[in-house]
Amino acid sequence: MNSCSKEKSLKSKLCWEKRRFILSKIPDLVNKNNFRVKFASKRKEFLNVFSLVYDRYLKSGYIKPNEKKLFYTPYQALPDSRVCFAYNPSDKRILSTATIVIDSELGLPSDSIYKKEIDNLRSKGRKLAEISCLAAKHDIHYRNGIFSIFRLIYRYACQKGVTDFIISIRPKHKKFYEEILLFKQIGQEKPHKSYFNTLVVLERLDLTVGYEYFYKIYNEFPEGKIFADFFVHIDYLDDILELSKVRNMSAKDFWFFFMDYWTIFPSFPPQFQKFFSLKFDMIMCEEAA
Repeated sequence: MNSCSKEKSLKSKLCWEKRRFILSKIPDLVNKNNFRVKFASKRKEFLNVFSLVYDRYLKSGYIKPNEKKLFYTPYQALPDSRVCFAYNPSDKRILSTATIVIDSELGLPSDSIYKKEIDNLRSKGRKLAEISCLAAKHDIHYRNGIFSIFRLIYRYACQKGVTDFIISIRPKHKKFYEEILLFKQIGQEKPHKSYFNTLVVLERLDLTVGYEYFYKIYNEFPEGKIFADFFVHIDYLDDILELSKVRNMSAKDFWFFFMDYWTIFPSFPPQFQKFFSLKFDMIMCEEAA
């Protein structure tokens, strides 16, 4: 065996061992007593999610402090977006969250830095969805909550005909997304202007081959098979109920978050103002027209 083959074999073994180690507590993943996962639909749920994102982003140095102690974006209010969160069923404490934004006339959050790469996928007829505003508390349920969030938004994306997930992440998280969730890098490191020029990379997961690919990778060991079943195969009743509901931010909650509680609607780009004015029958602010 030549040095190249040995190196490839060693790398494959290390990757396999890392996957097995990370998934060593896989039984906890399917224990629904530890947490529940759902899409936000009530004002209190949105407030708690936006508070968690603010806390984590502030501690990570992505954003400046603000008096509201919340972080959210207009993308999260779009009709097809879903703000997903995992919570402790005993005390309702939110453990982790992520938002799925489906591509539309308003684009995706990462268009601001990776438009060329994203447009390349669009030109091939791909229907994209971006995972954004991901945050989690650092406790024993952190990992399982994130996995469960991904499995629910994976099912929602498939329901909507999405062909690809994209996500902008810090380079230090690459190994987790690539070795565990099987994303692949498609964009070089760039500074994200919205987050104090934090360096990010663009990653992609092809959902059209996701089912087969997960089993190809994870059938090598028992924990992996359980994880693949959990992630892409088994449907839980809770998931079916969540996916059957038409829900996102109501007009009243949109008005609360973007006009009453925090007047940030006037700072929206014109295309966002026009879209939401038509959707919620609002009058566009003259200052931002």
